[in-house]
This record gives sequence, structure tokens and C-alpha cells, in this order.
Amino acid sequence: MLLRMGTIANRARSFLLAYHFASTAIWGRTLGKSVLGIHVVLSDGSRPRPEQAFVREVVGKFILTAVFYLGFVWAEFDRENRTWHDYMSGTLVVFRDSLRRY
Repeated sequence: MLLRMGTIANRARSFLLAYHFASTAIWGRTLGKSVLGIHVVLSDGSRPRPEQAFVREVVGKFILTAVFYLGFVWAEFDRENRTWHDYMSGTLVVFRDSLRRY
């Protein structure tokens, strides 16, 4: 039973990583970001390329969780409010209606 729970958790984790990666690569936002009216862009306002979305959503967030989410705390003190995974992928989060930074 315990082994089965681990398998379910791994599948759920894999699904969420794939969802965040694909949503960011295709639309520049997830459903939650759409509700909040924000999306992920490059400095020129374009959507991230698939490799940038992969670095941001998979590699970068893995590193953030490995160091106790300190990359999110970093954003509070950063002038542009960018997290570590934003810096790693060259992205930033902006409000949808205007390109002002979040």
C-alpha cells in the first residue's frame, strides 16, 4: 500500500511539472496565472521559448525546493521582484493588460 502511494505521488508530481512547463511554453501562463491576470514573458514581451520554459518551470523550481524556497524570498528583496528561476531562464512576470512588472 505504501509503495502504491509513492507511485501515485510521483505521477502527480510528474503531471504538475509537465502542466507548468507546457502551459508556460505554449501560452506564457498557467490557469492560476490567468486568474490573477499575470503571465511570464521575456524582456521584450514575447513568450518564453520551450527551453526557457523548461529551465524556469522544471529545473529552476527543483532548485528552489531543494534550498527551502529561498528563491521566492529573494524576490521580496530584488529590485525587479524576480525569483531565481526567472533569472535562470531570462523571464519575468508581468500583468497581462500592460507590460508593467509584477
